[in-house]
Amino acid sequence: MGMVSRGWCCYLLVALVGASAVGQDDELTVNVKVLQTDGQPLADTDVSVSIHVREPYGHARTSRAVTTDANGQFEVAWTRQGVWRMGVAADTAGWAELAPVDVRQGAPMPLVTATLQPGADLFGWVRVKGEELPIAGARVRCGAFGRSFGAPQLRTATDQDGTFILSSLMPGEVKAVASADGFASANAYTSVTVGDAPGEIVIELARTLTVQGTVLGPDGTTPIAGAVVSRNGIMTEPTDAMGRFMLHDVRPGDLRLTTMAEGHAPLTTTVDVAEGVEVEDVRIVLEHVGGTVSGVVTDGNAGGPAAGETVFLVPVPAGDWSYGFDVQHVDARELEQMLDTPSWRHYCRWNWSRAVRSDAEGRFSIENVAPGVCRVAVMRESGPDLGPCEVVVVEGEAAAPIGFMIRLRPPGHITGRLLDADGQPLELDGAHYELRWERGSGSGRVEICETGRYYVRALQAGRARLTISAVGYERVTQDVDVDPAGQDADLDFVLVPVE
Repeated sequence: MGMVSRGWCCYLLVALVGASAVGQDDELTVNVKVLQTDGQPLADTDVSVSIHVREPYGHARTSRAVTTDANGQFEVAWTRQGVWRMGVAADTAGWAELAPVDVRQGAPMPLVTATLQPGADLFGWVRVKGEELPIAGARVRCGAFGRSFGAPQLRTATDQDGTFILSSLMPGEVKAVASADGFASANAYTSVTVGDAPGEIVIELARTLTVQGTVLGPDGTTPIAGAVVSRNGIMTEPTDAMGRFMLHDVRPGDLRLTTMAEGHAPLTTTVDVAEGVEVEDVRIVLEHVGGTVSGVVTDGNAGGPAAGETVFLVPVPAGDWSYGFDVQHVDARELEQMLDTPSWRHYCRWNWSRAVRSDAEGRFSIENVAPGVCRVAVMRESGPDLGPCEVVVVEGEAAAPIGFMIRLRPPGHITGRLLDADGQPLELDGAHYELRWERGSGSGRVEICETGRYYVRALQAGRARLTISAVGYERVTQDVDVDPAGQDADLDFVLVPVE
């Protein structure tokens, strides 16, 4: 089965691929100035900062505790690029939702002003579910529910009586989430208003439980040693000589387990965990060997094998395949970043994925694949992946070999001149570009050579949209066709000063 090739070569001018991934150690920074309700700077004050970024595969969120300086300013850093939606809150001083700010690698650090508004108060209790005993030291976070991605999130901990109080909340409906060691996290909802008595809320946490069981062979009696039982993507220690395993900190409800052992087909089972009842008799019986998926990865330019390429296999569930995740548009370099996104976590926690590398002859083989439908793709370390293709796996049989062809020759540059309204070349320092395809994007600093021409490296072939921006000038966007054969595209930009 042939595959359409899509490949690229690593190039130093571009430090970023994708809508959100930045180098693991690179941080993007925003400078925020906080003003009180009377317009005066909020100096030397502890502030809670929440940041939200929408990504191709879901959403990324983070919170920071910072302190303003004498001018009411602070810097907040994060490794995600994109449109930051931020909220700030200061105890008793108020809250603010900031205007969205586009944070990009290589662009100037923006300064954003936040003017605080009066906030509402919330008083609450965290208790043991069914026992009404207080939980001291429980972690509580709270913020606006269902109204704004940029609403600030506040955090605190319960006292010895299991109580907590939060101030400076955004008025309206709020969601409070509580967690504590030895308990399953839980949330509750209420409404708060400014100036009235504090809102009240009770959050009950169920005690977590232990689940034990045994992994057996096809005859239902022979224990399997060394089997691995996975719970929501978290693996247990291998089973002992008697095939036994134990899971700790299990929350009540449906527990989905995936079990794998050499020489046997993987199996997914669901265990009903009741509140307050330890589970000690889970019995997992594995069937005979699963199917095999194999193939070869070749270099479309040199005509030889492509060794060391990562081949990624993901089972396709009977219902919705992706849960918002599409393996076709994943870059291997982005994989670690993507593990932080909710869509990827949600998918992988319920499914079992496999990965191998092609050998010196470009061949790969993934054995012991569970019967059913799976998707296979090549995850490039230096560029977009190839695939995926869909494969039907039959127990004990080898699926038809798959062929992936990689073309290492990269697409060409986009080059041209940056001109003023009179058609004269502009001498700019610090111009910034964004290059977007239907799927995927890149951005960074525009490189300008001695002749005055700019060069932007294209990471994919096909129809793209290029935006050039510079301080003091209006943003300009044009469409361009990127040649997969490496031919440069020529495109001039006329930049108009901001009035």
